[in-house]
Amino acid sequence: MTISDEGRWAYRPALDGLRAVAVVLVICFHAGTAMFSGGFVGVDLFFVLSGFLVTSVMLAEHARTGRIRLGRFYARRVRRLLPAALVARPVAGRERRRLIQEEQLGIAVRPHHFPPAPLERQ
Repeated sequence: MTISDEGRWAYRPALDGLRAVAVVLVICFHAGTAMFSGGFVGVDLFFVLSGFLVTSVMLAEHARTGRIRLGRFYARRVRRLLPAALVARPVAGRERRRLIQEEQLGIAVRPHHFPPAPLERQ
């Protein structure tokens, strides 16, 4: 998003595309795709884009009103992010309990990004 001549946000689909690429890179990393072993690049890209967008929102508010109201800014973030967090938290907790139970039952649980220890040479 960028600020148009009228001081309003103009939608930038390229930024959504870059965020989608960032998410896909992280998902491919966690799925164990050898070609995408650098999942941290997706995280870096996502944070850079988020920083750009947050800064743009604050600069637009400052240009429009002459000040930045942090309380309103954070209230908008909470209204946008809280619903997803309220869904993600119980799902992650359920998966955590499932993995712990599998580990206690002796089922091998080893994420792909933690390779097995190298074999000792005799």
